Amino acid sequence: MCRVEPALPVLGPGTFIGPYVVIERLGLGGMGEVFLARDSRLQRKVALKYLTSEKSGDETRATILREARAAARINHPNVAAVHDVFDESGRTFIVMEYVGGESLAARLGRERLPIGTVISIGRQLAAGLAAAHAEGIIHRDLKPANVQLTPEGSAKILDFGVARATASILSTTTSEHDNRAPEIDAGVGRPGTPAYMSPEQKLALPIDERSDIYSLGLVLFEMAAGRRAAVVDTIDLAFGAALPPPRPDAADAKVPAELATIIERALEPDPRRRFNSAAELESALAAIDIPVEPDSRGSRISRRTWIGSGVAAMAILSIAIAGIVRGTRHETLRIRSLAVLPLANDSHDPRQDYLADGITDGLINTFGQIGALKVTARTSSMQFRNTTKSVAQIARELNVDAVLEGSIMIERIFQDGERVRIALNLIDPATQQQIWSETLDRELGSVLALQTDIARSVAQKINVVLTREEGGRLAKPPQVNPEAFKLYLLGRQRWNSRTVPGLREALDFFRQALALDPTYAPAHAGVADSYALLAGDFGAVPRDAGADAATASALRAIALDPSLAEAHASLAFTDFFLKWNWTEAEKGFRRAIELNPSYATAHQWFGNFLSDMGREEEGLAEMKRAQTLDPLSPIISRDVAWPLFFNRRYDEAIQQLQSTLSMHPDYVPAERLLARAQAMGGQSVDAVSMFERLRAKDATSRSRCELAWAYALAGRHDDAMRELERARAMAEFPTYPYDEALVLTALGRITPALDALDRAYAQRDPTLVNVKHDPRLDALHSDPRYSRLLALMRFP
Repeated sequence: MCRVEPALPVLGPGTFIGPYVVIERLGLGGMGEVFLARDSRLQRKVALKYLTSEKSGDETRATILREARAAARINHPNVAAVHDVFDESGRTFIVMEYVGGESLAARLGRERLPIGTVISIGRQLAAGLAAAHAEGIIHRDLKPANVQLTPEGSAKILDFGVARATASILSTTTSEHDNRAPEIDAGVGRPGTPAYMSPEQKLALPIDERSDIYSLGLVLFEMAAGRRAAVVDTIDLAFGAALPPPRPDAADAKVPAELATIIERALEPDPRRRFNSAAELESALAAIDIPVEPDSRGSRISRRTWIGSGVAAMAILSIAIAGIVRGTRHETLRIRSLAVLPLANDSHDPRQDYLADGITDGLINTFGQIGALKVTARTSSMQFRNTTKSVAQIARELNVDAVLEGSIMIERIFQDGERVRIALNLIDPATQQQIWSETLDRELGSVLALQTDIARSVAQKINVVLTREEGGRLAKPPQVNPEAFKLYLLGRQRWNSRTVPGLREALDFFRQALALDPTYAPAHAGVADSYALLAGDFGAVPRDAGADAATASALRAIALDPSLAEAHASLAFTDFFLKWNWTEAEKGFRRAIELNPSYATAHQWFGNFLSDMGREEEGLAEMKRAQTLDPLSPIISRDVAWPLFFNRRYDEAIQQLQSTLSMHPDYVPAERLLARAQAMGGQSVDAVSMFERLRAKDATSRSRCELAWAYALAGRHDDAMRELERARAMAEFPTYPYDEALVLTALGRITPALDALDRAYAQRDPTLVNVKHDPRLDALHSDPRYSRLLALMRFP
């Protein structure tokens, strides 16, 4: 019996197919007809693809579903995204990103490309293929007709209609209720376009990612030489008869030798002699150093050799120096530092402010994973929320080459849950011009992938080359439960208050997030951070219990995501401050910094560690790195003075702390350290006056002990003992034995001071990490009990 297909509405302008309104017919795609449509929910243009009646049938539907499932796994700015797949009137539809502009084939048919444009497009295609290959997907039909050039100058790979996915990848896209084996092409055969096939693909041999590298080599050859490569069709790999095409510089002497060598390697008939990965090919293209010149089309920057008269070259150089040719300024300046300003909340719902702040944090952390890019930390960038300052002023204050600004909006879409839309602009502060601009939207649960997409796009635009490890970390961002993500952001918002009530609230939010998604590594790191500070800095939970909880949570986070720098830093801080495991602490801090070189807190904590180990110069260097990354942070600015204090450089410490207080007046931690430095530097009157004011502000036992210590140094011993006794009597804020030892040492009572340090060791007082190099304890150094204590601490 002949099967009758259900009637399909005529797809004229204004026709609704599901929530999509047809605008116009675009043409025929590889598997069916393609229309330009508008998503009535998100109000965006999409490409709507469906099977024509001649191509309908269960088998072909399965093929187009396989295409959608494969392509939907790829999340990269150089790959056209798949938004949706659904059935309507018995036909299967795929909703894809609509990419304006023209195909690479059309561009090549019209004009010869500058070499800089060839390199730029080649890098983008290699990056897109690397993202696909990271998902186990091979395109198998890469050609100029399947590359779209946007008006902004980006290159996007289209049509994964003959893409092959590995069994492990496709099986995860099959419905959990469908027990049949997933429909998988075996990875052999000849789907694709013969002129752009690899030798092994033509022979129907097994293929892998290197087949796409060969096809990209052919595309590069065509772009560089202005014609297709002459590839012999009668090949037989089994007998070694396959020959590589001639080098493109043989076809055209204007092709740089470095580019020709890269293309020659990509076109090796033997896959084993090609580049091992698309990422490796992208890195090789990025390494070609060619002076820049604006593309004749004006849509993007090209990198090409400038050949011309000396007068013309000097004229171009003068213009570039004068800053008149602003379109190329970001290339000539080598943008290597960046600030992400707080994203504006376009929903105008103040209840969503924490989402805007949290996603800003996420972008800062994601960019921070790129070693070649210095990224300003959150504390400094957040101070410019709702600022009236110009981008140029902000850039000067933060000492950065570029500023990323933008806005977000969270929308609740019927049946689709919440989606986040981010509009971003990368600004050259010297010219106020855009270097890069893009609007992206994703489901809220895919926001981590969106953040990595943005980081890769910006890095590519400013010619920052990712290392293999960085590319791998950014290639596969995890999904996250949207509600768990929001709870995590609320937790981080409260954690940043650095107060005991705030930390307790943060801990509760992190735990709620983990109840919804126990595999969400950042929430485990948040628990670790909370316990580390509650037990260490504030003594609000028992030291051992806090250390154990922080360690367990940090290790769980690392097990779930070994690349999470925050978790490594939390574990290192716990090893350092609470467990006194010096060797593991140093390893942990170094690993955190390796994973995120722009993570200012890791540098700050590592600087504290190095100072306490007696490596004051190294500690000072780390503190200054932290300050460079977070120049407006009060705690980091204060901590720059710690290595100076430990190294008895009191005048320099005082100068640093006065600078901190000029930016952050009444910042108690800076005032406290300033008074210590003044007391040790002989300014006893000023120190006593400062500590007396601090006692009024901060009625804790530590404030009373420090005032007692200052009295003792000033020779006011009776006042010192009176304040010490008052501190000991404060049941709500019990004294730290270490603080008592400082007062007793200043009073010259050596034996009671050493007794207090012994109690500090027995109670595992975290402050005891300072004992080796604290100048306030110099009077104890000659006593054997002090030496025994250092031996017990096992300092390196």
